Amino acid sequence: MSNANSEVCVEVLAPEPCIPRRSLACYKDGRELLNWEIKEKKLQLRKAEAPLTLLLTSWEQQDANDLTLCLGTERCSCNRLRCYCYSPYVLHEWKLGQRELLLPEQRLTMRGLQLVAAWMLQPNAPLQREHILELLAAAHVLQLEYLVAKIWFCLDTPQQFEEEQAFWISCEARRLAHTLPNPGLHLAMLQHIRYFFLTLVASKQYVELPLEQVQQLLGSEHIKVNSEQEIFFAAVRWLNHNWQARLVHALALLQKLHLDLLPYKLLKNLQRGTVESQLKPLTELPELKQSIKQICQLNKVLLFDDGSQALSQALA
Repeated sequence: MSNANSEVCVEVLAPEPCIPRRSLACYKDGRELLNWEIKEKKLQLRKAEAPLTLLLTSWEQQDANDLTLCLGTERCSCNRLRCYCYSPYVLHEWKLGQRELLLPEQRLTMRGLQLVAAWMLQPNAPLQREHILELLAAAHVLQLEYLVAKIWFCLDTPQQFEEEQAFWISCEARRLAHTLPNPGLHLAMLQHIRYFFLTLVASKQYVELPLEQVQQLLGSEHIKVNSEQEIFFAAVRWLNHNWQARLVHALALLQKLHLDLLPYKLLKNLQRGTVESQLKPLTELPELKQSIKQICQLNKVLLFDDGSQALSQALA
């Protein structure tokens, strides 16, 4: 046994921590409220700007041409983000990491593609008449619906494209018919020609027009002429430019005319064959002879009875 007088070892514990007393006023919703001593100061926050405005400003400041549109061997650089926003075609065809996008060269021209790239930089700028159809073809391929609608609105406005401007647009539309969304545009634009008709007939470009455009022009109800005789001689001028090759189109062209409105003296001369040499080939067409004969017989009937007697009897 150990000695009773031996010393007992007692472990000394560490003193309890001194925890400051807290009041419930220092707490709210289980969180301690911090007591920040901040001097009262009026804070003026600037007016927030629209995100779209900030985005457009950022594009203008950092407008990198990081996408190349390829048309055969030609290249056109433009901003990738602008193409995404304006063109669903680019957004669908572009692949991740791709820096070049190949476009169908048979459906648009490089000039039209460059005009589209310039339009995306300034979409609110007025459209220029020059090369507007090439711009239309490129906008159609890239599916720029707003731009396409804007161009069609201009083309449908007579004040924008009429007379000689409508004729040149018609010629350009015929040249670009394979690229345009409406292949009949070259015929539709001829309906905008009115007072320019006789000037056009006297030009070299008129006799070089294809048959369908001449038919559309001569059959138009909008051209301004003094009589049907001027339209008749316009058809004769086109036929005589290459009579041997265009003889087969003579009847199809004359069907666009109102032969019954020609002067009676001219009809009789055509029937008898006593006309100028340039009209001689027409008098030899059997179908035309028959039509002129019927018209002359009808004119004789109208000379004796124009219908006024039957009208007076009906009103009596």
